[in-house]
Amino acid sequence: MDEAGICGTSSNHVRFSNTGHADHQCDSRHRPLTSSSLCLSHRRPCDEIARYIVHAVHEKFAWDRFDFSRVRVESGEVRSGPLQFVFPTPPGLYDAALERLKTRLADEFPERSSVPRERFVMTERLADKVLSEQKSTTIRYDRDRVEYPAGPVLPLYAAAERAPQDEYRCLARLRVLSVRYSTFNGLTEADARSDGFSSLDELLGTLQHFYGRIMPDDTVCIYEFALERTATKRKTLAWNVVLQSASV
Repeated sequence: MDEAGICGTSSNHVRFSNTGHADHQCDSRHRPLTSSSLCLSHRRPCDEIARYIVHAVHEKFAWDRFDFSRVRVESGEVRSGPLQFVFPTPPGLYDAALERLKTRLADEFPERSSVPRERFVMTERLADKVLSEQKSTTIRYDRDRVEYPAGPVLPLYAAAERAPQDEYRCLARLRVLSVRYSTFNGLTEADARSDGFSSLDELLGTLQHFYGRIMPDDTVCIYEFALERTATKRKTLAWNVVLQSASV
């Protein structure tokens, strides 16, 4: 956990005191929780940890914080689950955020190389759901690498019907809002719905069909995105291109 003052309360109020990204302010009656009062050593977890976890799991923090949706206490230590990075606005801050993300990935996955994603390629069925705003995330998997967005806005390609193999159609531009790294078995029904599927089983089956066998503890990358305002009409950006398979 980064060195930051964490304020815990007996109600749904929690924040990082040095960020300004909090959704709620802390009641001044409650003392701030420091790293020592959170019992981050091997000592027995204290009551503050329990209260903090109850409230933290419902909060979303800044782009450079852990996603505490899977926070758990093991052997007296607070350990985080999936990493989530919410990219800041205005876009001028994006480059610095991206560098911070790349550094964190190198720390968290030292055995894997980090590679940039330059585009999203989908089947036409899923691309149509993006254009109709029924799909706001996409999940990617690579057994040996972890990825990150190459820039704040990435093009969306779809396989053109009756087109030659490896020919795709550019349909829209997507602004990357956040990226999350989770285990395969950490995906949820909410992940399935935001990805345009009717159930978690359908999502998991589709991923296994496309990528092959994925182990429960393998890491997947979940991108959250939004259509750029100028790219909401399907025909405005429709042209055919040939992409190398390795770049897809």
